[in-house]
Amino acid sequence: MSASYARILSSMTAVAAAPIEKEKTLARAVEYLDDAGRMRVETRRGPLTFTTRRSVGAYKMAKAWDDEPETLRWVDEHVKPGDVVWDIGAAIGVMAMYIALDPKVRVVAFEPKAASYALLVDHLSMNGMGERVAAYCMALSNERMLTSFRVDTRQPGGASNGLADTPDQFGRGRSALVQSAMAMSTDEFQTFFGAPAPDHLKLDVDGIEGVILRGAEKTLPKVKTVIVEVEGDNLAHVGDRIEAPLFAAGFTEDLSVRGAGSNRNRLYVRT
Repeated sequence: MSASYARILSSMTAVAAAPIEKEKTLARAVEYLDDAGRMRVETRRGPLTFTTRRSVGAYKMAKAWDDEPETLRWVDEHVKPGDVVWDIGAAIGVMAMYIALDPKVRVVAFEPKAASYALLVDHLSMNGMGERVAAYCMALSNERMLTSFRVDTRQPGGASNGLADTPDQFGRGRSALVQSAMAMSTDEFQTFFGAPAPDHLKLDVDGIEGVILRGAEKTLPKVKTVIVEVEGDNLAHVGDRIEAPLFAAGFTEDLSVRGAGSNRNRLYVRT
Protein backbone atom coordinates (compact mmCIF):
# COMPACT_ATOMS: atom_id res chain seq x y z
CA MET A 1 0.00 0.00 0.00
CA SER A 2 1.42 3.46 -0.91
CA ALA A 3 1.99 6.15 1.70
CA SER A 4 -0.81 8.30 0.24
CA TYR A 5 -3.34 5.46 0.47
CA ALA A 6 -2.23 4.78 4.02
CA ARG A 7 -2.81 8.44 4.98
CA ILE A 8 -6.29 8.40 3.40
CA LEU A 9 -7.18 5.20 5.23
CA SER A 10 -5.92 6.67 8.50
CA SER A 11 -8.06 9.79 8.00
CA MET A 12 -11.13 7.66 7.28
CA THR A 13 -10.77 5.68 10.48
CA ALA A 14 -10.06 8.77 12.58
CA VAL A 15 -13.63 10.01 12.12
CA ALA A 16 -14.99 7.10 14.13
CA ALA A 17 -15.71 8.30 17.66
CA ALA A 18 -15.20 5.19 19.78
CA PRO A 19 -11.88 3.26 19.57
CA ILE A 20 -13.70 0.00 18.85
CA GLU A 21 -15.57 1.61 15.93
CA LYS A 22 -12.32 2.99 14.58
CA GLU A 23 -10.74 -0.46 14.62
CA LYS A 24 -13.83 -2.02 13.03
CA THR A 25 -13.78 0.58 10.24
CA LEU A 26 -10.10 -0.01 9.65
CA ALA A 27 -10.57 -3.79 9.52
CA ARG A 28 -13.39 -3.49 6.99
CA ALA A 29 -11.38 -1.09 4.85
CA VAL A 30 -8.41 -3.45 4.84
CA GLU A 31 -10.66 -6.37 3.88
CA TYR A 32 -12.13 -4.33 1.02
CA LEU A 33 -8.71 -3.31 -0.29
CA ASP A 34 -7.50 -6.90 -0.04
CA ASP A 35 -10.45 -8.18 -2.08
CA ALA A 36 -10.11 -5.37 -4.61
CA GLY A 37 -6.36 -5.77 -5.05
CA ARG A 38 -6.18 -8.69 -7.44
CA MET A 39 -4.08 -9.12 -10.54
CA ARG A 40 -4.67 -11.53 -13.41
CA VAL A 41 -1.51 -12.89 -15.01
CA GLU A 42 -1.50 -14.65 -18.37
CA THR A 43 0.86 -17.63 -18.58
CA ARG A 44 1.66 -20.13 -21.29
CA ARG A 45 -0.63 -22.64 -19.58
CA GLY A 46 -3.50 -20.27 -18.81
CA PRO A 47 -4.41 -17.32 -16.55
CA LEU A 48 -3.74 -17.09 -12.80
CA THR A 49 -5.07 -14.58 -10.27
CA PHE A 50 -3.04 -13.26 -7.33
CA THR A 51 -3.62 -10.75 -4.57
CA THR A 52 -1.41 -7.68 -4.85
CA ARG A 53 -2.04 -6.36 -1.34
CA ARG A 54 -0.22 -8.98 0.71
CA SER A 55 2.59 -10.19 -1.53
CA VAL A 56 4.51 -9.76 -4.75
CA GLY A 57 3.24 -13.10 -6.07
CA ALA A 58 1.59 -11.68 -9.16
CA TYR A 59 4.72 -9.81 -10.12
CA LYS A 60 6.85 -12.89 -9.54
CA MET A 61 4.65 -14.92 -11.87
CA ALA A 62 4.63 -12.16 -14.48
CA LYS A 63 8.43 -12.08 -14.43
CA ALA A 64 8.96 -15.82 -14.02
CA TRP A 65 10.28 -16.27 -17.55
CA ASP A 66 13.03 -13.79 -16.66
CA ASP A 67 13.64 -15.02 -13.11
CA GLU A 68 13.28 -18.82 -13.29
CA PRO A 69 12.58 -19.84 -16.89
CA GLU A 70 14.24 -23.21 -16.28
CA THR A 71 11.64 -24.14 -13.66
CA LEU A 72 8.73 -23.26 -15.93
CA ARG A 73 10.39 -25.14 -18.77
CA TRP A 74 10.73 -28.19 -16.50
CA VAL A 75 6.99 -28.08 -15.86
CA ASP A 76 6.13 -27.64 -19.53
CA GLU A 77 8.45 -30.38 -20.78
CA HIS A 78 8.38 -33.04 -18.06
CA VAL A 79 5.08 -32.89 -16.16
CA LYS A 80 2.42 -34.89 -17.99
CA PRO A 81 -1.33 -35.47 -17.46
CA GLY A 82 -1.86 -37.97 -14.66
CA ASP A 83 1.38 -37.05 -12.89
CA VAL A 84 1.72 -36.09 -9.23
CA VAL A 85 4.09 -33.24 -8.35
CA TRP A 86 5.33 -32.47 -4.84
CA ASP A 87 6.19 -28.80 -4.41
CA ILE A 88 8.41 -28.70 -1.32
CA GLY A 89 8.81 -25.10 -0.25
CA ALA A 90 5.72 -23.87 -2.08
CA ALA A 91 5.72 -20.36 -0.54
CA ILE A 92 2.59 -18.49 -1.71
CA GLY A 93 1.78 -21.01 -4.44
CA VAL A 94 3.14 -19.42 -7.62
CA MET A 95 4.67 -22.59 -9.05
CA ALA A 96 2.13 -25.00 -7.55
CA MET A 97 -0.68 -23.19 -9.32
CA TYR A 98 1.22 -22.94 -12.58
CA ILE A 99 1.59 -26.72 -12.50
CA ALA A 100 -2.07 -27.20 -11.54
CA LEU A 101 -3.30 -25.25 -14.56
CA ASP A 102 -3.37 -28.70 -16.12
CA PRO A 103 -6.49 -30.17 -14.44
CA LYS A 104 -5.16 -33.70 -14.95
CA VAL A 105 -2.05 -33.05 -12.80
CA ARG A 106 -2.20 -33.35 -9.00
CA VAL A 107 0.02 -31.20 -6.78
CA VAL A 108 0.98 -31.79 -3.15
CA ALA A 109 2.40 -28.56 -1.71
CA PHE A 110 4.34 -28.12 1.52
CA GLU A 111 4.87 -24.72 3.15
CA PRO A 112 5.65 -24.47 6.87
CA LYS A 113 5.64 -20.66 7.15
CA ALA A 114 2.19 -19.79 8.46
CA ALA A 115 1.85 -16.42 6.70
CA SER A 116 2.88 -17.87 3.35
CA TYR A 117 0.64 -20.90 3.80
CA ALA A 118 -2.39 -18.70 4.55
CA LEU A 119 -1.85 -16.77 1.34
CA LEU A 120 -1.21 -20.00 -0.58
CA VAL A 121 -4.63 -21.26 0.50
CA ASP A 122 -6.24 -17.94 -0.49
CA HIS A 123 -4.61 -18.12 -3.90
CA LEU A 124 -5.90 -21.65 -4.41
CA SER A 125 -9.41 -20.45 -3.54
CA MET A 126 -9.17 -17.48 -5.93
CA ASN A 127 -8.19 -19.80 -8.76
CA GLY A 128 -10.57 -22.66 -7.97
CA MET A 129 -7.68 -25.04 -7.36
CA GLY A 130 -8.53 -26.37 -3.92
CA GLU A 131 -9.19 -29.83 -5.36
CA ARG A 132 -6.11 -29.87 -7.59
CA VAL A 133 -3.54 -28.76 -5.01
CA ALA A 134 -3.38 -30.43 -1.59
CA ALA A 135 -1.51 -27.90 0.56
CA TYR A 136 -0.06 -28.66 4.00
CA CYS A 137 1.39 -26.25 6.55
CA MET A 138 4.31 -28.44 7.54
CA ALA A 139 7.95 -29.07 6.73
CA LEU A 140 9.69 -32.10 5.31
CA SER A 141 12.97 -33.28 6.79
CA ASN A 142 14.73 -36.60 7.40
CA GLU A 143 12.90 -37.41 10.63
CA ARG A 144 9.64 -36.83 12.48
CA MET A 145 9.76 -33.96 14.96
CA LEU A 146 8.07 -31.01 16.57
CA THR A 147 10.44 -28.11 16.19
CA SER A 148 10.74 -24.36 15.75
CA PHE A 149 10.72 -22.66 12.39
CA ARG A 150 12.53 -19.37 12.01
CA VAL A 151 11.10 -16.85 9.56
CA ASP A 152 12.73 -13.76 8.10
CA THR A 153 9.58 -11.62 8.21
CA ARG A 154 5.99 -11.81 9.40
CA GLN A 155 4.86 -11.14 5.83
CA PRO A 156 4.15 -13.91 3.28
CA GLY A 157 7.03 -15.07 1.12
CA GLY A 158 10.60 -14.15 1.91
CA ALA A 159 13.74 -16.24 2.05
CA SER A 160 16.14 -17.63 4.65
CA ASN A 161 13.32 -19.38 6.50
CA GLY A 162 14.37 -22.63 8.12
CA LEU A 163 13.99 -25.29 10.78
CA ALA A 164 15.38 -24.81 14.28
CA ASP A 165 18.95 -23.51 14.41
CA THR A 166 20.13 -24.64 10.98
CA PRO A 167 21.92 -21.91 8.98
CA ASP A 168 20.63 -21.02 5.55
CA GLN A 169 22.42 -21.98 2.33
CA PHE A 170 24.71 -18.98 2.65
CA GLY A 171 25.79 -19.85 6.18
CA ARG A 172 23.76 -17.05 7.72
CA GLY A 173 21.92 -17.48 10.98
CA ARG A 174 18.14 -17.55 10.87
CA SER A 175 15.89 -14.73 12.00
CA ALA A 176 14.83 -14.33 15.62
CA LEU A 177 11.17 -14.57 14.57
CA VAL A 178 9.97 -18.04 15.53
CA GLN A 179 6.88 -20.18 14.99
CA SER A 180 6.24 -23.79 15.93
CA ALA A 181 6.39 -26.40 13.18
CA MET A 182 5.86 -30.09 12.54
CA ALA A 183 8.20 -32.02 10.25
CA MET A 184 8.53 -35.56 8.97
CA SER A 185 10.32 -37.39 6.19
CA THR A 186 9.00 -37.77 2.67
CA ASP A 187 8.96 -41.55 3.09
CA GLU A 188 6.97 -41.42 6.32
CA PHE A 189 4.51 -38.85 5.01
CA GLN A 190 3.53 -41.29 2.28
CA THR A 191 3.29 -44.40 4.42
CA PHE A 192 1.58 -42.76 7.41
CA PHE A 193 -1.02 -40.74 5.50
CA GLY A 194 -1.29 -42.76 2.31
CA ALA A 195 -0.35 -39.70 0.27
CA PRO A 196 0.02 -40.09 -3.51
CA ALA A 197 3.60 -40.89 -4.48
CA PRO A 198 5.33 -38.12 -6.42
CA ASP A 199 6.32 -38.47 -10.06
CA HIS A 200 8.26 -35.20 -9.80
CA LEU A 201 9.84 -33.25 -6.94
CA LYS A 202 10.52 -29.53 -6.73
CA LEU A 203 12.84 -28.55 -3.87
CA ASP A 204 13.35 -24.94 -2.81
CA VAL A 205 13.90 -24.84 0.94
CA ASP A 206 16.74 -22.40 1.63
CA GLY A 207 19.49 -24.83 2.53
CA ILE A 208 18.10 -28.15 3.79
CA GLU A 209 17.52 -29.74 0.38
CA GLY A 210 20.04 -32.47 1.23
CA VAL A 211 18.33 -33.25 4.54
CA ILE A 212 15.01 -33.75 2.77
CA LEU A 213 16.57 -36.01 0.14
CA ARG A 214 18.02 -38.21 2.90
CA GLY A 215 14.48 -38.70 4.15
CA ALA A 216 13.27 -39.80 0.71
CA GLU A 217 15.34 -42.97 0.26
CA LYS A 218 12.29 -45.15 -0.49
CA THR A 219 10.52 -42.47 -2.51
CA LEU A 220 13.28 -41.43 -4.93
CA PRO A 221 13.50 -44.68 -6.95
CA LYS A 222 9.91 -44.10 -8.11
CA VAL A 223 10.38 -40.43 -9.05
CA LYS A 224 10.92 -39.35 -12.66
CA THR A 225 12.53 -35.91 -12.20
CA VAL A 226 13.83 -33.71 -9.39
CA ILE A 227 14.49 -29.99 -9.76
CA VAL A 228 16.41 -28.55 -6.83
CA GLU A 229 17.82 -25.17 -5.93
CA VAL A 230 21.60 -25.32 -5.44
CA GLU A 231 23.39 -22.18 -4.30
CA GLY A 232 25.53 -20.87 -1.49
CA ASP A 233 26.98 -23.53 0.80
CA ASN A 234 25.14 -26.26 -1.10
CA LEU A 235 27.39 -25.59 -4.09
CA ALA A 236 30.44 -26.65 -2.08
CA HIS A 237 28.71 -29.80 -0.80
CA VAL A 238 26.48 -30.68 -3.74
CA GLY A 239 28.21 -34.05 -4.19
CA ASP A 240 27.41 -35.51 -0.78
CA ARG A 241 24.27 -33.55 0.11
CA ILE A 242 22.33 -33.65 -3.13
CA GLU A 243 23.96 -35.77 -5.81
CA ALA A 244 24.79 -38.79 -3.63
CA PRO A 245 21.17 -39.68 -2.78
CA LEU A 246 19.98 -38.82 -6.29
CA PHE A 247 22.68 -40.79 -8.10
CA ALA A 248 22.09 -43.75 -5.77
CA ALA A 249 18.44 -43.69 -6.84
CA GLY A 250 19.35 -43.80 -10.53
CA PHE A 251 19.28 -40.13 -11.52
CA THR A 252 21.67 -38.18 -13.73
CA GLU A 253 21.87 -34.44 -14.11
CA ASP A 254 20.48 -32.73 -17.19
CA LEU A 255 23.42 -30.39 -17.72
CA SER A 256 21.50 -28.22 -20.17
CA VAL A 257 19.67 -26.68 -17.20
CA ARG A 258 22.76 -25.82 -15.15
CA GLY A 259 23.79 -22.25 -15.82
CA ALA A 260 20.54 -21.46 -17.62
CA GLY A 261 18.02 -18.90 -16.45
CA SER A 262 18.46 -18.10 -12.76
CA ASN A 263 21.64 -20.22 -12.39
CA ARG A 264 20.13 -21.52 -9.15
CA ASN A 265 18.38 -24.71 -10.19
CA ARG A 266 19.59 -28.13 -11.29
CA LEU A 267 17.48 -30.79 -12.93
CA TYR A 268 17.98 -34.51 -12.32
CA VAL A 269 16.25 -37.06 -14.53
CA ARG A 270 15.92 -40.81 -14.40
CA THR A 271 18.21 -42.63 -16.82
